[in-house]
Amino acid sequence: MPSISTIFSPTLSAQWREYFSLLNSLRGSAIWRHEEDGESRPNGGQRPPRFVAVVDDAAHFARFQAQAEALADLNTKWPVQCFDEVWGWGRVSVGSGSRSQRLEAGLPADIGEVSTKELDKVAGVIAILEASGHWAAVADGRLMVTPGPAGLTARLGSGRAFRLAAWSESGEQLHSKLSVGVVVCRGVLRGIEDTTGRPRKQRADALPKLTNWAGVNLYQP
Repeated sequence: MPSISTIFSPTLSAQWREYFSLLNSLRGSAIWRHEEDGESRPNGGQRPPRFVAVVDDAAHFARFQAQAEALADLNTKWPVQCFDEVWGWGRVSVGSGSRSQRLEAGLPADIGEVSTKELDKVAGVIAILEASGHWAAVADGRLMVTPGPAGLTARLGSGRAFRLAAWSESGEQLHSKLSVGVVVCRGVLRGIEDTTGRPRKQRADALPKLTNWAGVNLYQP
C-alpha cells in the first residue's frame, strides 16, 4: 500500500490512483471475495485486496491485463495477476504467513527484547527451554537461547497467507499456490471453494511447540 513518500511524487500518486481504480473495476466481476477485502483499518488505511474475478470477454480481459502490466513496477505485495485461462474450479485457503529458521545446537540466538516488566514472564519461558535441554538467559535486555543437541526451529509469524489452487475441467492442477491478492482469469466453470473458515488439519509430522517469545514460536525437533 502507498507510503507517505507518494505525496511528494506525482508519478507514484497517479500510479496508485490507477491501481485502486483498476481494483474497483475488477471487483464488479468478482466471483469470490473475502469479507475483509478492501475494508478500512482503524488507522485509516485499507486492508489488502482479496478477491478472484472472472472477465470472459477477450477485449475487456486484454485491457485489464494491459493496465496490470503497466503497473507492474508499483511497490505492492498485491499486484493484479491475470491468467488468460478458463478453469474448471478453484479453492481458496488461508494459512500462516510465517517464516521458519533452524537454530543449530550450541549456537546462541537472539529471540527478542525483554523489558524489565517482563522478567517474571520470561522466567517461565526460560524454565520450559531448560527443562527440554536448552540454555536460555536474558542478556542486555534480550532473550538469548542456545539450543541443546536436538536443536530448535524458530517460526516468526507474519500475518495470514491466502492461497488459491486452480484445476482444469479435466482435473489437472494448473496452479497450486497463487497469492490472493487479486487474481483474474477468463472463466471458472464450477466456482471457487472457500476453505478459509475451516480449522487447519494438524500435520502428522508437525513439530511440537515448546514455547514462544516476542512473536517467535520455538519448536522441538
